[in-house]
Amino acid sequence: MKKQISLLLLSFLMTSALMAQQTLLGYFSFPTQTETPGTPTSFSADGGAQSGTAKIFLDGTNGSSSWTQNGELNMFTGNTTNTISGGEATYDLALVNQSANGKSMVFKFSTTGYQSIVISFATRGSGTGFNNHAWLYSTDGTVFTPISGNNTANTTSTVALKTLDLTGITAINNQSNVYIKLTVTGAGSASGNNRFDNIQINASPLGPDVTPPKITDDEVVSANSIVLTFNEALNSTIAQTASKYVINNGITVSSASLATSVVTLTPNPALTEGTTYTITVKDIQDLAGNIMPDSTFNFTFGVPSTNWVANVGELKTKIVLNPDEVTAGTTEYKITGEVVVTALGSQRGQKWIQDATGAVLIDDPNGKITTTLQVGDKVKDIYGTVTNYYGLLELVATKNIPSIISSFNDVTPLAVTMDNIKDASYMVDHQSELMQLSGVTFTDANGTNEFENGKKYRLNPGTTADSLIYTSIYNVDYINTTIPSGSKNITGISTFTRGKYYITPRGTYDFSSGTGIKELEAENIYLYPNPVVGDYFVVESATSIDVKIYNTQGMLLQQAQYEAGTNIIKKDNLVAGLYTVKVTDQATQATKKFKLLVK
Repeated sequence: MKKQISLLLLSFLMTSALMAQQTLLGYFSFPTQTETPGTPTSFSADGGAQSGTAKIFLDGTNGSSSWTQNGELNMFTGNTTNTISGGEATYDLALVNQSANGKSMVFKFSTTGYQSIVISFATRGSGTGFNNHAWLYSTDGTVFTPISGNNTANTTSTVALKTLDLTGITAINNQSNVYIKLTVTGAGSASGNNRFDNIQINASPLGPDVTPPKITDDEVVSANSIVLTFNEALNSTIAQTASKYVINNGITVSSASLATSVVTLTPNPALTEGTTYTITVKDIQDLAGNIMPDSTFNFTFGVPSTNWVANVGELKTKIVLNPDEVTAGTTEYKITGEVVVTALGSQRGQKWIQDATGAVLIDDPNGKITTTLQVGDKVKDIYGTVTNYYGLLELVATKNIPSIISSFNDVTPLAVTMDNIKDASYMVDHQSELMQLSGVTFTDANGTNEFENGKKYRLNPGTTADSLIYTSIYNVDYINTTIPSGSKNITGISTFTRGKYYITPRGTYDFSSGTGIKELEAENIYLYPNPVVGDYFVVESATSIDVKIYNTQGMLLQQAQYEAGTNIIKKDNLVAGLYTVKVTDQATQATKKFKLLVK
């Protein structure tokens, strides 16, 4: 016990000595307040060795963005967190408004004669503030390199101390100019904000390396791979000794491989999803022989079982849908049950999935889902965070969908009436589901006689409210085509957002006759082989027919008319994938639909 206390004391003395070597290069306490619309777009440090010369830019120079003074910048009452000795709560700098999503501010200072840069600051925010901070560095103010694993966003009203540890980035040591960029995203309202105060830029004088290494990031890549990133290059012999890494729950490390400062561990047996583990890293050394104190941390592989949901209905219980705000969740969930893909979007990788309990839109702006999906595919194990987008439930994808259980799965549209469409609570309960309205006609409110992108069209009978919307998000094939006349049955994905409700058909095939003639009524029409493995397929019919081929986004790819009999149809430029073939008996106008798989 005495030995342990002695080691802890030694560690404390070493840490204190290292801290004493730190020099405050720049300090920003925002001592004077200038509210919008006069909030400055640049600030000089009011303390530290580079007082007056270290700067913050929000004016479009030095790699920053141009911030609007009336609406995107403001100053509020500050706080005492992270103040230097004798500091007082003065004011803070507030970045405000969803219009600033994607904008950047830049710190510029010198590190000549210094290394091991650390930036710290106090921050707080609003619930709809910028929930993602992306940090980058540069030495020329033009080419910026991302700094991973440093999201310092705080969208709570409680002030937090955040630290940006740059000690592992040797490229910014001993430089006449260093530029550190912060890009903010994720704000969901005009009042959403992040506030920054008491910003300190600290560094150590150049000299021999006496600092032990430390872990800057850990990632569980898979059940068989754990990656630990250190802030500097390591002694390869020690870092690749598997016994230096101890995992609980009966897991051993069978191998440890090193690539400069990144260690990849192979656990044995494989990790179990949803289980929390403890890993202890012991006696790791850098190239100078500095030994890292034992480091213990917890991690969960995949999603904790407490965040597993069996179906879409259970997922809906995880968020309050407020039509007046955007709320982006950070908790990752897993849908373990089977769902069917009902629609594909052409923007942000969007996909719609549905099961017996409901449906949800999957938003995939970061391209997490790399498996090619088609309408009708049945899948499971869907991962994502839950977002409320003005009353619309979205699941933001966080992992790929690794495999497809089966194809050609039909989802029967929910039969609805115009009264259902006008009922907001009904549409909220059934949002993103596949719906069908029967026996309605279009009103061409725009006077063009053609469908246009981004326009809304009313239906008769029964409503004066907009009840359908057509946008390029679906890459639909009926844009710039004549609005159909007469009674129609209309199928489409339902959506509810900002207090409005719509049905959006996925393609021309979602418009059918409203006279009571149903698809699949056509007799004596046959299609083979399916799947198509050669250059053609065959359609047999007792009468003359019209054949249309659509992709899964509803775009019409081929159309031709054929006489009665056996007709050989070349697949032309159809690449491998799933298609819909609609064969219409021209004598009776009855239609038979096939799902065609081209290999």
